[in-house]
Amino acid sequence: MPASSQSSQSLPAVRNVVLAPFRQHTHPWVRWIAPRLYVQTTPPHFTLDELDDFIHAARSFADEVDTHFAVISDLSALIPSRVDAVMRKRFAEHLKSIENTDRAHCALSAVVTRNSLQRGLLTAVLWMAPPVYPHIVTTSMDEAVAACEDVLSARASLPPTAR
Repeated sequence: MPASSQSSQSLPAVRNVVLAPFRQHTHPWVRWIAPRLYVQTTPPHFTLDELDDFIHAARSFADEVDTHFAVISDLSALIPSRVDAVMRKRFAEHLKSIENTDRAHCALSAVVTRNSLQRGLLTAVLWMAPPVYPHIVTTSMDEAVAACEDVLSARASLPPTAR
């Protein structure tokens, strides 16, 4: 399968390397693939209640995280037409509500999309809540994983005050 068409389904099985304090912060859309790296896989469609459930889990994580991390948001299966204005606004509000945590601890956010409609949806959300952390958009899960691993590796080599 070409790298550009890979999804989180092709990632290696999750190794039980979840950061111990965050074991309770799980959600069906989230898989930890390294100690400080998780993949958030958005399903093709979801309800507002399901989005709120995800936001609640993400908020719990944001309230407790005290170390740098990276996130891969896999939108490759998402059907953008199923995400209405209320959902986009709700997610943007969530992103704004965790800005301080993201600014302090998010080393990189890599977003995997497969088409221009998904990138357009991402642009709409980020227009309402511009990222306060480094981010990339790619069509390759391999590229997203490599970028996140590189950034986390570089952060690990910094003195604690510079992380």
